[in-house]
Amino acid sequence: MRNYDWSRTASSLAWFTFHQLVASYGVRFAAPFILASAFDFLQLFGKQLSVHFMFFMLTGVALLWPQHQQAKRAQEKLTRNQAGTGERRQRGGVKFGLS
Repeated sequence: MRNYDWSRTASSLAWFTFHQLVASYGVRFAAPFILASAFDFLQLFGKQLSVHFMFFMLTGVALLWPQHQQAKRAQEKLTRNQAGTGERRQRGGVKFGLS
């Protein structure tokens, strides 16, 4: 039976861990700067994009967009009104409680 070189395995695991950390945090911190630079470059040609769109591009979460906020408020109002209103009407795909 031959002897296994554990130092080589440990070195490979250390380099893999280092690579994962640098790649993960490098992308996390570089992406906002690269995207902001791209937005600034587009402004040279008259294209203006909002900070909300940049937030959506970086996170994939569209909660700060006005139409999503409006839908969220309508859903919260529906939830509050469901307890005691009974009858509701349908308008534009969103149920609104009658008061």
